[in-house]
Amino acid sequence: MKKWITWIILAVFFLSITISRVSAEAPSADAAAKPTPNPEKIIRQTQHAEDKADRVKSPKLHYQGIVLEVTPGSLTLTLEDGTNLLAGITESTKIQIPSLGKDAAVGDILPGVKVSVQIQAGESGEWIALRIHVIPGKPAKIHRVGIVTEYIAGTSITIQSRDDQLYTFLVTPDTKILPEERMDKLATGRLVTIICPRDVTGGPHTAIGIVIHPDQSGE
Repeated sequence: MKKWITWIILAVFFLSITISRVSAEAPSADAAAKPTPNPEKIIRQTQHAEDKADRVKSPKLHYQGIVLEVTPGSLTLTLEDGTNLLAGITESTKIQIPSLGKDAAVGDILPGVKVSVQIQAGESGEWIALRIHVIPGKPAKIHRVGIVTEYIAGTSITIQSRDDQLYTFLVTPDTKILPEERMDKLATGRLVTIICPRDVTGGPHTAIGIVIHPDQSGE
């Protein structure tokens, strides 16, 4: 009887050990439920982290200079130290010209104007213009004396100055023609003085006043 009890105890003991091993080797419910990592997601996360690191390494810089050359895809500035800076222009580049407001475009930036530019290094190390702002200069009036070579009423007037240079000015409804008694004398061949404000952004000149000089007869 005692032998049977001993054999039963040993059988229970070995059975418990076997069950413990099977339980240890079997995957848990939590482990089985855990999803398999998505390789594409890991690649995207890694790329995002690398792009963020690149942006941190590439700060935004600011420069001021005179526009030497401008094309639809690039801007060349002459800086104060005499060196030139070339920056690419993209569809994301913001153009700011005070006299044009939101309608400003790359083609409105003229050589010779002073600008402030914000740049950042591109993927290949080239400079990219993020923002270009035309800096207004000190307003001043221009007086040009010359002979009228072309006059289109309400549109424009072109004169040839004493240095044989041709200058064209826009004429608007606000343009004053003086003296009033000579308004009908404004024509090709007449000596006039054009008064206009200097466009500080480099745009076309608009005549605010046209003074008609008397001819040889005093008219």
